[in-house]
Amino acid sequence: MAYARGFRDGVVLGLAIGMLLAPQPGERTRGRIASSARRGAEASRRISGQLQQGWRSAQPLLQRAGQAAGGVSRAVQPVAQGAGDRFVELVGRGEHPAPSAAAQGPAGGVGFDN
Repeated sequence: MAYARGFRDGVVLGLAIGMLLAPQPGERTRGRIASSARRGAEASRRISGQLQQGWRSAQPLLQRAGQAAGGVSRAVQPVAQGAGDRFVELVGRGEHPAPSAAAQGPAGGVGFDN
């Protein structure tokens, strides 16, 4: 919305400067300015409508994305809590947790101190 307002204000300012600096007769200049103002207003309305339509169509998608993110967060939280608890338990007993297969890499742990 701010973009559309800024666009409109820029058109109005440009028209005002053009009117002051125009080297043509007054009636012709006023006609050109009026025509430019109409085109600018039409473009501004069209852009504003497109922005509003885009925002309305994006709302349901944004809501679904937020719900999905919340679902993932709720699903991952117990797993992360359990892993953290297990880590604390192992460290408390002086054990070092074995690296996962992903941490070992494709060579099966070559280069790690196991």
